[in-house]
Amino acid sequence: YYKKMNTYNQLIFMLYAIINKTPSLSCWCKNLSFLDGKLSYLGITSLPARSTLFDANANRPSLVFEKLYYVLFEHYKSELQGKFVCTSINGEVDTNLAKRFDSTTFTLFSDLIFKGAGRKSVENVKKGGVKAQTLLSFDSLVPEYIELGAAAKNDKDFLGQLQAEKDHIYVFDKGYVNYNVYQKWTNESVYFVTRMNKNAKYEIIKNNEVDYFNITSGVNVLKDQEIEVYVSDSKSKLKLRMVTYKDPVTGKVLEFLSNMFDISNQTISLLYKNRWAIEPFFKQLKQNFQLSHCLKQRRGVFLKPKIKALRNDI
Repeated sequence: YYKKMNTYNQLIFMLYAIINKTPSLSCWCKNLSFLDGKLSYLGITSLPARSTLFDANANRPSLVFEKLYYVLFEHYKSELQGKFVCTSINGEVDTNLAKRFDSTTFTLFSDLIFKGAGRKSVENVKKGGVKAQTLLSFDSLVPEYIELGAAAKNDKDFLGQLQAEKDHIYVFDKGYVNYNVYQKWTNESVYFVTRMNKNAKYEIIKNNEVDYFNITSGVNVLKDQEIEVYVSDSKSKLKLRMVTYKDPVTGKVLEFLSNMFDISNQTISLLYKNRWAIEPFFKQLKQNFQLSHCLKQRRGVFLKPKIKALRNDI
């Protein structure tokens, strides 16, 4: 509690700043001055002083807002699910059990808050970045899990931190390849579909029969093979399934990797196809919430004591 700035009031003010795409802390305070007496319907009768607003952002942990998000998500979960209808998955997979995840990066104005990825710009200035690891259900476009970190952080680290649920199916791209996690998930009855890396080493142990083009699903499968790969931290082998798919429109050939052997190869291909629905979500997020200049100090200059406040705001 900071004078008249409790958590509820701070949340309202921050939402206002995001919706109005406020570019700086100073602009944020000036814009709030126009709302004097207009927020009474939200229970806010007075606006905070500039110093009070800054102190709340600097000292109140951001975890309280993270907790509020998950509380709201659980409260509205039943209403949020089913609002987004994905492509049919061959009648073999319950969309409630299918999850997709990916990461997206928000470029920041400085790398003093979160370390960015890549080289410096032409102006020899290294920008920072926030990488958002996002988990989405197949029948919803509201994230049920989000992890924020530096853009330079490797995606493989997230795969081991994800609390995967038994009997659920997780679909992700090849940037998350981690055979140790694959083996752990297989032992715990957690299933996945991903892409095979081009430099992956494996041994083919069986070739399954393939219906090259399924008219019902519209999926063109070239190969369905069972393979063995070495787990990196041991000499043990992990048995997986590799489905080779050819896009009938572009002609591009893709290899999918999974630990599911009791569903059709068309279903595995369709599962990965539905992963792409997460990309429009990221595009919509960036268009509506431009975090690259969120609560930035005036003229691009900020003091080191304010870094903690900016991190909490983001």
